[in-house]
Amino acid sequence: MNDQIEKLEQRLEKRFQQRDREKEIEYAKYENQKDVQEALQTPITDFYCKKCNCDYEDLNASPIIETDWTQKGKYLVYVNSKHKKCSTWNRRYATNKNLDPYWVKSPKMKRDQGNYYRDMIQPHESGFDMLYGRKFNQQ
Repeated sequence: MNDQIEKLEQRLEKRFQQRDREKEIEYAKYENQKDVQEALQTPITDFYCKKCNCDYEDLNASPIIETDWTQKGKYLVYVNSKHKKCSTWNRRYATNKNLDPYWVKSPKMKRDQGNYYRDMIQPHESGFDMLYGRKFNQQ
């Protein structure tokens, strides 16, 4: 009789743990859902080839959704593309943009960052006096 009660208690405890896990996953889905929907609606066409060290465009690349094993219940959206010149597969991350190599390594992005450097410079940074003169810095 005691064995049956213990088995029922263990079964009930497992069911409670499973229900809690399902709630956590559902909450994480809701938390990440906005990022996933935004990533699916925004097409990624620009890629960086790590082998050729060049930028290229792929209009046929489609997003892939996978579960993120590092964060319980969250999803990753990324786009794979094969460079036609060297046949290297390259990946762009749509949800985890901090992992995306395009923003760091792309020559196009570096060039754009250099073009807009003047717009972002602040009065306390070096080079401000050279660009705008001392009269703006003294105010």
